[in-house]
Amino acid sequence: MKRSKKIMVIGVILMSLTFSVGCSSRNGDVNSVDGEIIDKLPEDQKDTELDKALASIRKARKESIKSKDGGTVVISDNGSRLPGQSENIPDFSNESYEMSEQRAKAILDYIENELKVSKREYVYDTSQCLDPRMNAIYDEEDKGVAKGYENENIWIEEYETESDNVYSYLIVVRDSKDSPWKIIHHGNSYKE
Repeated sequence: MKRSKKIMVIGVILMSLTFSVGCSSRNGDVNSVDGEIIDKLPEDQKDTELDKALASIRKARKESIKSKDGGTVVISDNGSRLPGQSENIPDFSNESYEMSEQRAKAILDYIENELKVSKREYVYDTSQCLDPRMNAIYDEEDKGVAKGYENENIWIEEYETESDNVYSYLIVVRDSKDSPWKIIHHGNSYKE
């Protein structure tokens, strides 16, 4: 009996992470922030307003988390209307379920066991990266810590740290479309 409960708990955690990762597709549009308004601001105000826009999107995502029948559903803006957002972010929607699940499991394992982030009532607030400053990796030749990887083999995951409403990023890569995903860096810049 203990083994089946353990398997069920692990399944729920994986489903939660998979759904929160998967529901932040490039097509969502919840509480969109108009990037044109931010683009018109003076340079010294753009980062501040971008941070406010990201906070608003993340708050709405956390408020949308619903658990039912052992799964978790999250509705989230994809950040595509944020100013400076990369148009070169790969579309992972056709990735196999197995690869998507393997990536989610690697991310969850890293958050729990390497970073030791405590679970909150909604498990973890994670998503494909929304921040255009991190997604710039897809536009630049110098991919920093992901040097040598093609765009289709780079995934950036944002996660809420131990501090409420403070986010950081995981750089997740694979050698090819058939290779397993692995985390090679965490932090607030891919250039570190």
